[in-house]
Amino acid sequence: MQILYNPNLAEFYDGYTATVEALAIEIFERNFNLYATSEELKVISIELLKNPEDQMVSFNNLYAEAQSSYNRVCSIMMELIQEKSYWKRTYIIVTKIFERARSYLLTTDEVKTLKNQNLQEAKVSSELHLILSLVNVCKIVLEDMKDMIEIGNMQKDKLNNAITNMSRQQRVTESLIGLGYPVKTHNLQN
Repeated sequence: MQILYNPNLAEFYDGYTATVEALAIEIFERNFNLYATSEELKVISIELLKNPEDQMVSFNNLYAEAQSSYNRVCSIMMELIQEKSYWKRTYIIVTKIFERARSYLLTTDEVKTLKNQNLQEAKVSSELHLILSLVNVCKIVLEDMKDMIEIGNMQKDKLNNAITNMSRQQRVTESLIGLGYPVKTHNLQN
């Protein structure tokens, strides 16, 4: 990706061209698939057994699956939080570069001669469209990350509740065994 030379920003470009180009390349080549992560979080689900004492093997398998799913959601959450940190830092950097370039352009004669502040802002935005698009990409990704973290927290809470309920079911089943009630230890197929 290459930034087109603009004579109005000649002095500014000297200090920031390489930084902006590197950020643009890094942002657009960032290899984090938010959509795949979102889909993975959506499909994680656990349905509790109605009568775990009748299906001990299934209950144990389900309990293990719930624990495994909980661990996976926690892992996804850590990845999302790390990725969000990257995007926050990048957003801060591109926003600072945009503000510096904007301030610089507003002092140029070409922009100062425009009498209307809206025209001045439009001129600045058109001159800084690449940097502004980087700012906007970061904003969008950060909003998506916020939503994904919220979804992850909801999934984590759901799984935690399921595990808690399964622990209760396990204690009830153990009590039934202790009282001498028959409990199936394997599933029989008819």
